[in-house]
Amino acid sequence: IELSAASHYGVGSQSLYHALFAVLPHDHRTLMWVNSILGVLSVPLFGTFAAGVLRDRRAGAIAAFLLALIPLFIRNDNSDANNVPCLLWLLGGLTLWIEYLETREREALAASFVLLILAGIGRPEMPVLVPLWALCTTLAAEKSHNPVKDGAVWLGLALAALLVVPHAIHVRAATAELSETGNLPSY
Repeated sequence: IELSAASHYGVGSQSLYHALFAVLPHDHRTLMWVNSILGVLSVPLFGTFAAGVLRDRRAGAIAAFLLALIPLFIRNDNSDANNVPCLLWLLGGLTLWIEYLETREREALAASFVLLILAGIGRPEMPVLVPLWALCTTLAAEKSHNPVKDGAVWLGLALAALLVVPHAIHVRAATAELSETGNLPSY
């Protein structure tokens, strides 16, 4: 597989923008509007995630309110930053993962893996951060069962590895190439 045409940032957000540009104007402002909408959607999703982890709806509402007031997120969400879709996918995937842990619903499990895989291929650091967030969420969330004993979870992890590992290899190679040409500080 040759992924050199893909950005060193990854293909997750890039694929989303590409699909949207098929139906929306090919303009920088379109990208900024999309990010603004996704950023706004992330706020209540963060509250839902926080309420699920903390098992307290009021704490989730307060967390969403506080997130909405952080100037850096307001500015970032109204930009062309490719981390905006990643945050939405991460929060959505983790929220659905909590639902799966509580209910064992296969739909929640499948949807959580789809969103977490999208987050995992969205930025260079996400193949490391997504599993860490998922592990911490698993440890913090209330569970009706042990997910390690569920074969569907292992199937989802195998699929995630098939999709995320090539992304991580590509990001590593692209980063090395950028570093060698002096376009990125040495790592």
